[in-house]
Amino acid sequence: MSEELYHLSAVVLGTIARGLAATVLANITGDSYEHRSTVSPWFRSIFYFQPEPAPMARSPW
Repeated sequence: MSEELYHLSAVVLGTIARGLAATVLANITGDSYEHRSTVSPWFRSIFYFQPEPAPMARSPW
């Protein structure tokens, strides 16, 4: 495995682990966020090559 692939794998796996940890923590504490009304439409607009920044402006950091 090359050094570049090693670092890329570490970043990708670290990002996935942080996302899963945030989801589990939010579900345990009951402080979950309904992403279907903001983040999902934003990603959809990106995939349709018509980006809309307004949905992400309403989402929490």
